[in-house]
Amino acid sequence: MNFIAVNTTTPVPKIDKIQYDEVRKAFYNVIEYMHGKPRNKFASYLEELQQLTGKQLEGINGTPVRVGCYLSRWSGPFERDNDFNHFKALDAHEYPGHDHTIRFAHGDFIPRNMLVDGTGQITADLDWEWAGWFPEYWDVVRIFIDMPSKK
Repeated sequence: MNFIAVNTTTPVPKIDKIQYDEVRKAFYNVIEYMHGKPRNKFASYLEELQQLTGKQLEGINGTPVRVGCYLSRWSGPFERDNDFNHFKALDAHEYPGHDHTIRFAHGDFIPRNMLVDGTGQITADLDWEWAGWFPEYWDVVRIFIDMPSKK
């Protein structure tokens, strides 16, 4: 979140401390409380995040990337989006193309992760654990990739 605060105008909470959960064997960021209610419009922040480019597909600190809400898979970093597409769509017949610009993506850029105040101003963008460097289309299509299908 510090990376986002320094490189964009996207409002993000400050990290108060990093805490380790012995039971889950995982680290968690304890963040400051942010006032606001979830918002459904956030196109301007998505456009701003898309201005940040990277050299390879990876988590924000060079870590593996998480692909999917419902299919929790971690892999990478990937040097090319072709490798990323192969990982993501092993059973797909067509990939979304090759040689996309690698841009910064929130990874979970959905309405419940945006808070607004009473005037509609965005006060915080939350939930950054899936953030990283992905093909430029990633934040836009990711919402649809992990939607459960209706049967």
